[in-house]
Amino acid sequence: PLVHCAMNDSDWWAREKAIEVIAEFKDARAVPTIVEIMQRNPELQLACIAALIHIDKNAAAPHVLPLASASDGDVRLAVLRLVEDLNDPAHANVAESLRDDPDPAVHRLARAVAARYNVAREIDTAVPSAAPTTSSDASAAATAAAAETDRTPLDILLSRMV
Repeated sequence: PLVHCAMNDSDWWAREKAIEVIAEFKDARAVPTIVEIMQRNPELQLACIAALIHIDKNAAAPHVLPLASASDGDVRLAVLRLVEDLNDPAHANVAESLRDDPDPAVHRLARAVAARYNVAREIDTAVPSAAPTTSSDASAAATAAAAETDRTPLDILLSRMV
């Protein structure tokens, strides 16, 4: 009944609330349905983006990032917030593409996110990392790399400078 309501109810508010309830289950099986709703109903894109991120932000990325070119500034801002939250330099191009966005909120956030990735990129090329030489060094390097995934590019930069 919830999926039927999310897809077919004549009231947009009821569809939006149904999407929110579906997301609360955090069931990855709902992702294709939410993506379909997002593609068919531009007025529900924000609710669908929030639902996808709530279910699994990493799995949401391939479905949400293409909306960086959406006509709705709020949708573009939601995409940028996901890019910022993912903290993955692989998505820096999304922030770069929105640096000159006409929406002031999108413009500001895109420039801030792009600047963080540019700082990290410059440091990565300027500060060489020592290659592990023993198996214990390799283990320590792997542990350090895993710890870096939750840190911002600025945190990584500062830790390398110390």
